[in-house]
Amino acid sequence: MTQPLLEHIALAEGSGRCAVLADGVIADVFEAMPQRPQILRFQESHGRLQWRKRQVLARQVRSLGFSHALILPHSLKSSLIPWLAGIP
Repeated sequence: MTQPLLEHIALAEGSGRCAVLADGVIADVFEAMPQRPQILRFQESHGRLQWRKRQVLARQVRSLGFSHALILPHSLKSSLIPWLAGIP
């Protein structure tokens, strides 16, 4: 489901940078995609918030200078890192 979205973004943005934040097997799926976005890996522990780990990753993401975040799936835990990084 995410692949068509990434293709559309690549066409719309041209040379713009696109990255995904994914864990484990999902990151491996993104690596196999033809448009292969930049992959930021995050090892998710299901059932745990991992607040400190998310804060550290948010600082790293902020330093990359992204201007937009699309959050898939729409969940509170998925939205924390972009929010902490200050990405609208």
